Amino acid sequence: MAEPRWLDADAAADYLSLRVDAFLRAVNAGTIPKPSRHLGPRRPRWDRDALDSVMIGGTASTNTRIAVDALAEEIEAEGRKGRPAQAA
Repeated sequence: MAEPRWLDADAAADYLSLRVDAFLRAVNAGTIPKPSRHLGPRRPRWDRDALDSVMIGGTASTNTRIAVDALAEEIEAEGRKGRPAQAA
């Protein structure tokens, strides 16, 4: 059975090997993305893929500078594919 993509606070904390209180502090500090509340205000859910991306500093990071830098690197790498390196 595949792991669920949307995790409650307990499951998200467990997924990151954190205690729930430490996980929620990280959410409040902005180091972990805020949850989706599509199921209602009392049923927050975290996207497992976004948690993975934050942990590797990817484009889903809650830190705007990290997210923009990561996206710029992805775009630059995509543009270099199949092109010879240019001399500086």
